[in-house]
Amino acid sequence: MRFDRIYIELSDICALSCSFCPHSEYKSRRGVMSVELFEEILRQITIPKRLTKLVYLHILGDPLAVKNLDVYLGLLSRYGLVVDLVTSGKFLDSWDWDMLLKPPVHQIAFSLSAFWDAPQRFDANHLERILEFCAYHREIGSEVFVHLRVQDKDRWHLEQSIIAKTIAESRESKWLDSDDVWARIDYKVFCTITRHHRWREDSKLGIESRDRLFCYGATRQLGILSNGVVVPCCMDCFGEIGLGDLHTQSLGEILDSALYRDIVAGFRQGVAYHPKCQRCDYVRNLARNARI
Repeated sequence: MRFDRIYIELSDICALSCSFCPHSEYKSRRGVMSVELFEEILRQITIPKRLTKLVYLHILGDPLAVKNLDVYLGLLSRYGLVVDLVTSGKFLDSWDWDMLLKPPVHQIAFSLSAFWDAPQRFDANHLERILEFCAYHREIGSEVFVHLRVQDKDRWHLEQSIIAKTIAESRESKWLDSDDVWARIDYKVFCTITRHHRWREDSKLGIESRDRLFCYGATRQLGILSNGVVVPCCMDCFGEIGLGDLHTQSLGEILDSALYRDIVAGFRQGVAYHPKCQRCDYVRNLARNARI
């Protein structure tokens, strides 16, 4: 078994409560994953067999809100892994930018929609600081990818913002048409418009009986919550499909469990085994896209 990526949630803390995020519905808190558990997870996904080379440090929560993020990044380097960070950017100035723009960081993505959802929770010059970060990226010749992400529902905000003005004025930038509308702002710096995602499942979402349901969850990606519970994917932010607990089981034992094998076998046959997967907006959209 090898995964394209494994999500390891350092913390479910982000200091925001965005309307489009399930975080606002989550009443309890898992807290910060201990350094000891994090290192044990890295050991298990690299020794004796490397299960992935790419780690995402979130499911819920903002990794830049974790006070000793540098320690976790150091461990990722030690185990030869690269990492993608997804953040609102609210805590950007808490860190040395050089640390965020060198290995093991492979990519850092900023959710601009988090800012437009509740701008009063951010510094007034938030967008300017992100652009300054992008300028520093160019100044030091960083090879880290930087993505400025905007949900399609916030396209109007983007068009009125300093980000759009920067794209329009930059010789390096150009809007391109693709599945995601995006612009190249500078070398390895992009602005992307993505589809607004429905986190909560809806049994009324249209699906046809002939559709083969499939997902990358459990097959090409895996999630580990900050409390050590393993889940099939990053969508299971509440741990509703708990495959096992790394405090009491090894990852190998969890990946050999009946539930894990049933989920994988189901998707290979075009069937969503678990009720949560059957209702998942992401699974249903994969099926609809395959139908087109």
